[in-house]
Amino acid sequence: MRHTSDAPKFAVVGVGGVGGYLGGMLANSGLDVTFVARPAVADVLKTKGLTLKTVDGEIVLPSVSAVDSPASLSNVDVVLLTTKTYDLEEAVSTLPETVRRDSMLITFQNGIDNDQRVKSRLPGTEVFPGVAYIVSARTAPGMIEQSAGPRKFLIGERLQEKNQKLEDIALVMRDAGIDIAASPNIEKELWTKYIWILAFAGVTAVCRCPIGRIVNDANGYRLFSRCVDEAITVARALNVNIGEPEKSMVLGKADGYKTKGTGAKASLAIDLENGRRTEVEAIHGAIVRIAAAIKIEVPTIETMYNAIRLSDPHSV
Repeated sequence: MRHTSDAPKFAVVGVGGVGGYLGGMLANSGLDVTFVARPAVADVLKTKGLTLKTVDGEIVLPSVSAVDSPASLSNVDVVLLTTKTYDLEEAVSTLPETVRRDSMLITFQNGIDNDQRVKSRLPGTEVFPGVAYIVSARTAPGMIEQSAGPRKFLIGERLQEKNQKLEDIALVMRDAGIDIAASPNIEKELWTKYIWILAFAGVTAVCRCPIGRIVNDANGYRLFSRCVDEAITVARALNVNIGEPEKSMVLGKADGYKTKGTGAKASLAIDLENGRRTEVEAIHGAIVRIAAAIKIEVPTIETMYNAIRLSDPHSV
């Protein structure tokens, strides 16, 4: 579908697995998209374009619009914040005033409070949380490979009110071939995804192997399940309505990897293997600190947290 000139203009801040996929799909549909990446990556995007490999095929964009700093953005309607959690605050701090005032910001980081962190830094700005279910990674500058996962995205308003702007944005993105919806209960969606990634990232990082091998092993599956149970206990203590349907969904996703996408690993595990900084503090560290504050024991998660933290040379 080719979009008219009155379609919203997008900026994608962070061209990794999620940002590269979303931005690539939007640009491929004819929408106005500006990518924000580090200078070396931005140069590749401008000169050589973006290649998006998906399980359905390959999309090649010979050239895309790219800048090397959020400060260079102007005249955009929607900003998709897809950086790693540890780069988020730096990214939003350099957004120009016009973007802060006039644009909708949507966060797509792992974790449970990224939109709130952005909102606290940018009072008065419209900031909404997003949830991404996708296994995708940047394999080289300008090269994104989506290898597994449902490729499903959710956005929403924490107050659980219907937001027409979000509904409209979701419609535009669906027209671009993205499976996305505006959720009436994004809080529950955030925690459900958080519990999944907490367990998925934890076991693939600690066991140093793909998810398929883990869930096909009785002890490996038990480790995954204990992590899920501990996280659900914390969520319920915080009055988040995580019930059996959500638990079944998380375990069902794990069961699916017994036969399909067996080689998949969480991005945290991949970062750890490649000596890159991980998101362990935003994922495992966050719930360890929350659990300690409300006096709940999470021994499995705490063990994962410390094992990953001590293996990450960039951990502070």
